Amino acid sequence: MKKQSVSTLLAALDERWGMFPNQTTLGSYDYFSQSVRLHSVHPEHYHDLNGAPVGAGTTVQAIKKFAPLSFHEYTHWLDMNCTLYGLRILRELALSYHFNPDLRTDAWSAENQFFHAKRVADAITQIRLPSYYSLTFPGVANRPWQYQISVGHGFDATGKPNSDPIVFLRFADVTGQPIARQPLSMASILEANATYHEMLGILSANSTISDTNERIVEEKTDAQRLIDQVYEPQLTLYSVAAHLCAATGKFNDIAAAYKAAAIIARFVLNCPGVRLSKFKARDTFKEKLGKDLSARITSAIRNGNVESLFFYAASVFDWGRTSLSDPEQDLANLSQLCFEADFEKLRGEVADEARRMTAEIHGTTFPDAEMLASAALDNCLRLIRSKSVGYSLSDFHLPPCFLANDEVMSVIPSREENILKDLDITDRFYSLYDNESWIRKFTDACYPRHNRLT
Repeated sequence: MKKQSVSTLLAALDERWGMFPNQTTLGSYDYFSQSVRLHSVHPEHYHDLNGAPVGAGTTVQAIKKFAPLSFHEYTHWLDMNCTLYGLRILRELALSYHFNPDLRTDAWSAENQFFHAKRVADAITQIRLPSYYSLTFPGVANRPWQYQISVGHGFDATGKPNSDPIVFLRFADVTGQPIARQPLSMASILEANATYHEMLGILSANSTISDTNERIVEEKTDAQRLIDQVYEPQLTLYSVAAHLCAATGKFNDIAAAYKAAAIIARFVLNCPGVRLSKFKARDTFKEKLGKDLSARITSAIRNGNVESLFFYAASVFDWGRTSLSDPEQDLANLSQLCFEADFEKLRGEVADEARRMTAEIHGTTFPDAEMLASAALDNCLRLIRSKSVGYSLSDFHLPPCFLANDEVMSVIPSREENILKDLDITDRFYSLYDNESWIRKFTDACYPRHNRLT
């Protein structure tokens, strides 16, 4: 039987898991298949640049058709495969594949390992909180907006309130008319980092325009486009982390807010488990939020809730003493503020945990496990040593991506030793799509314990 197209199956995954709400995407990253797809890009968009006049406005427009988008989606790829946060989920994905009885009949004798499939489903569900937690109110969203930070709670599998804190930003206009309520989710943190890198792609393209007046017009147009996106009520999922940094750091410049969010995202995505499990809130934070709420956030961070750590870091960081020009120093300050740890020691702990997790991945039957584990480890070590806020994508091992019509191509110029440059992403996609079917099937089999209703 003929296989369905990659684009058709990716759309089905999106529909099932609600990964990209409230917008028609030009590109996407899929958690289950680890696939980057640039839906709006055709190979000719890339090849048309051969021989194009450098510095011409037409050349820059051609670059913008794919460069900012590829920066955005490959940032997702790095964050979900090469940070400690991403590696934890990738390990579970590899183990769910390894113990998938649809692929290996001998796995039926290892039912006690099926829980890895449920862990993957839970982790990916938690990346973007269910739509229940987000609200958009009707009416005209006049600018400027006001922010109000609040903390609510989630619900457990039985439908009862749990102790997990959920940080919300409530947006209102100058008259107090409510606009939206958006939780700080992992999706919003990942999107803030990806959007910052998309901005870098746009800035890089504009910097090549040789005509000064043309460059100024283009920069103003792009800046206005970003502001309009940031103040779009339907898209607050994508801007809430930057809004939080704007609120806590009192930034008037939205670009600076995104840069701050990217720095904190880099930090919280690479916090070793040994530090998270022993986290202690500073007295200033307890005084600011109160004993009970501080205790809830502390407990959540100890359980690995990265969103709560992002909120904590944004709340305690001394924004008045940073220009965001020295990310190395900002990360070192965050290490002290969050864990009272020397940054170099923290980096060593990150490397140790990354080595342990990639070794586990390496030992599975996950497709291309050896190659992927080696690339992910090397990328992680490069990430934690990078002295700039932005990822220099050409320095990393990156796979090709899907373009329009499911064509496969590498769009990021890479170093010669990129061990993923020839990865067969099409075969991997179909294998991992089948594994997602197993993950759903087993997750559906998990149900609450029977209780006598009284």
